[in-house]
Amino acid sequence: MTDNNKANNMIPVTVRFAPEVMAAIDDIADRHSISKAEIVRLGFQGDLTKYLGNIEYVDTEQGAEIRKLFGGVFTELNRSRIELNRIGVNYNQEMRLKNVRAKYGGAVDTFIMQMKEEEEILNGINSVRIEEIRQVINHIDSVMKEAGEVFKCILG
Repeated sequence: MTDNNKANNMIPVTVRFAPEVMAAIDDIADRHSISKAEIVRLGFQGDLTKYLGNIEYVDTEQGAEIRKLFGGVFTELNRSRIELNRIGVNYNQEMRLKNVRAKYGGAVDTFIMQMKEEEEILNGINSVRIEEIRQVINHIDSVMKEAGEVFKCILG
């Protein structure tokens, strides 16, 4: 049977839905570029789940909350990335300083050159502290735990 013959054999029916159900139907129809009537037909026939791939409907308010949470997670992870980068730069400077000291070995005739190189390095150095690293890692853990709790709620 062609689509045209199939459409001619259909019987029109008026159905009333609660506003929140209609909003869900409208949203699904818009997102998947199909008619509201087709959404209802698929749902009634039991094919809607196959058609949409077992997705869960998220309303606008839930969507906004999820976007806000993801934004917060990515903001916090970016802050942690920046902090870890700062720690890495400081560590690199400490290693450079150690290498300069090893290079000159405390020889008196090269002492001025060693001091000059050390001064250049020390101008930008803040010593790496293990507590700072622990704080960053703990912060990442707490953000990920919070996101995990929300994902558990979403996924049921």
